[in-house]
Amino acid sequence: MHVLIFEPVSSGHRREWINHLLNYIRSTGDPTHYTLITGSLTPSPATVGSAGEGVGGEAYRGTGVESEAYRGTEAGCEMLQVPSSIQHKLSTQNHLLRTFTYYRLARDYCIRHQPDHFLFLMLNDVQWLIGLNGFPCPVSGILFKPFIRMRAKTIGERLIRFRKRVQTWLLVRRKTVTRIFVLNDTFAAQELNRIYRTSKFGMLPDPVARWTAEPGYDIRMEFGIDRDAKILLHTGSFSSRKGTLEIMDAMVQLRREKVALLLLGKPHEGFEKIIADKLSKVQRACQGILVFYKPGFVPEGILQAALEQCDAVLAPYHYPESSSSLVGHAIANNKPVLVPEGGLTAEMVKQYGAGIFIKKITPEVIARGIVSLLYTEKPENRILSATQGSAGYIAAHTPEAFISQLLRT
Repeated sequence: MHVLIFEPVSSGHRREWINHLLNYIRSTGDPTHYTLITGSLTPSPATVGSAGEGVGGEAYRGTGVESEAYRGTEAGCEMLQVPSSIQHKLSTQNHLLRTFTYYRLARDYCIRHQPDHFLFLMLNDVQWLIGLNGFPCPVSGILFKPFIRMRAKTIGERLIRFRKRVQTWLLVRRKTVTRIFVLNDTFAAQELNRIYRTSKFGMLPDPVARWTAEPGYDIRMEFGIDRDAKILLHTGSFSSRKGTLEIMDAMVQLRREKVALLLLGKPHEGFEKIIADKLSKVQRACQGILVFYKPGFVPEGILQAALEQCDAVLAPYHYPESSSSLVGHAIANNKPVLVPEGGLTAEMVKQYGAGIFIKKITPEVIARGIVSLLYTEKPENRILSATQGSAGYIAAHTPEAFISQLLRT
């Protein structure tokens, strides 16, 4: 059995998933032959060859996408690194062009390596082309933001929901598509199976990594945060959809409060200048430093230390249909979290954690939510206890549970 795992960008917590996959292969001695197509953010950079160590030093041209195969091995898994030129395309092209690049690249690797099964860690960018054109071998993968939970109040939202519904139908009808995973959302998986009269959809638990905090690391000392200030943590791959700019503007509303916002993470390409300009404006408006920003990749030990030492986590994401690894880590660390009401993240908090729900993602509403979260004893919209708690979340979202579902081909 040969399984090819495709993640050409390896950003965000998909990088974390790759580590889980490699740990599984290493610990179980699985006889399956795995090939991992990965991006520049490799799990173990030393294991991936340089450009001079390509397979025969060659470049190959498939159906319109030129690519080089950089070879290395890790935990018994062959790893091939996508060239930086292709990664740049995937990061900067508009959605339509990126879709074609993503599909052609995946098809090239499939034709070249002839796997028995092709696993996409993200199906979204390729779902409608697989639906229209098929794929050379059996396919499974993770579908982010299924249309089931999408808002449909405006005409534009209804059109987008309808488009996604058709795209999903095109994908499901292909016999080569064997499994479609939905992160953390049992309801969405069941509804999609009912709508399309299939059993291809399944809930995939987003795993909580077992991190160890960096010994002796103190975020207050690192950033010069006052001991009596409440620390708000917002981390991940920053973009407009994460509510990052609204959070920063909310700090202007809170300039008289003893709070500090800690931003740890790497902005999406093209978002770096936007977030830097916003930071400058906020600091001028506050007449002091309330926002502490450290761009770039955050080591797991540092992130775990920040999760343990902060007072609350902010995750006001604009898409209610999305899951969130940050919310999962907040729950696992018993930290209250601010999320929008009515979405999957709100359901996660209701079932397992503590937090507050906001109706609109605006600076004013976020600011009021933060005050309520930190200082109000029992705000009306705050969940003070959950049905299962952090221990229940950790038990249900282990890396082993994630891997056992994902590798069911």
